[in-house]
Amino acid sequence: MESGTPTPDTLVEVDYGTRRPFRFTEQKRQAVDLVAIGMPKAQIARALGVHRNTVNGWCATPAFVAAVQERLAERISTTRLRRMAETSAHGDHLHRIALDLLEAARAAPADPAVLAAAKIWVAAYG
Repeated sequence: MESGTPTPDTLVEVDYGTRRPFRFTEQKRQAVDLVAIGMPKAQIARALGVHRNTVNGWCATPAFVAAVQERLAERISTTRLRRMAETSAHGDHLHRIALDLLEAARAAPADPAVLAAAKIWVAAYG
């Protein structure tokens, strides 16, 4: 982030429906996390000990919305990285299987089990 770019913690706006400045408290940060995972607003209100209208007001504040969007982007990035790592691990495993199959085919080219395994491999993974 650029040094002059405000973060959700430094943004100050007028709180929805009041004249008080909107500041990120620990409660609002928790609400951001809960909204980002898709928890219903009424349940968030119960979990945080506030009225549901309070949560609705937070959700109508641009700084809060921006923080939720940022949290969602982080979650998506983390999920993508995790999937890439899992795919890579599976790919490495499949590569080892292919090498083992190739080695077995070289050692026993007429073995029907090796030929069947090779056909399955080609059909499944090209």
